[in-house]
Amino acid sequence: QFDVTIITKDDPLKTNSDSAVATWYAPDDTRLFLQQLCLDSLQCFDELSKIAGSGVQRIPIIYFFKNQEDFEKSRWARESWKKLLQISDKLPDSFLKNDTFTKAVSAYIPQIDINIYRPFMLKKFENLGGKLRINKINSFLELTDNADILINCAGWEAKYLVPDDDV
Repeated sequence: QFDVTIITKDDPLKTNSDSAVATWYAPDDTRLFLQQLCLDSLQCFDELSKIAGSGVQRIPIIYFFKNQEDFEKSRWARESWKKLLQISDKLPDSFLKNDTFTKAVSAYIPQIDINIYRPFMLKKFENLGGKLRINKINSFLELTDNADILINCAGWEAKYLVPDDDV
């Protein structure tokens, strides 16, 4: 078990991300590690979708392909993905009434309502003993005496926290 403190310059429930809605997606990528992370996150979101008030639900989405061959090459054609995402190619013909796409499938993917999900996850974090500290820091050096391990999740603002022009 670890004592975990999230240090953030802004209240995480009052940032511009509150207006966002996220959907689960797995990019076309041959790296097995990335594919596994996507599948692992799908399982986590599935579990969350069963919890009332989590802000996660499954929604239908349609993927279009230029032809059957493009579909067969895609990850969406894999039997394991078909089952996990409830993929079906039984769609009305009206979806394919153009010259660009000749194949379409529907899938059920997680949608995350950030306005519900973030407070839900913050409460879960705090219930597990996690602490939130709203405090702007100017350098990671400010934290080295207080923590055994630092995990940088600063994103693009990391460039302000380290003396490295390449960040």
